[in-house]
Amino acid sequence: MTLAVGASQPTECPPGSGAPACFEFDVTNTGGRDGLASCIVTPAAQTTASFLNGSTVLEFPLTGGEVQQVYAK
Repeated sequence: MTLAVGASQPTECPPGSGAPACFEFDVTNTGGRDGLASCIVTPAAQTTASFLNGSTVLEFPLTGGEVQQVYAK
């Protein structure tokens, strides 16, 4: 599996997320094999960052050619 990660785009935070800013980006499986994608978010100095589930690590399955939108706050 080969992954391509698109540039982050600002987006509205979902209600109840408790975040002042949210971003979305596309993760694409550009290979022909299915697999498990793993994304890690790293906050800038003196900030916090996580995925919407509250974790700094997000894993999800991707089939060959599939695009998944991922959200961080």
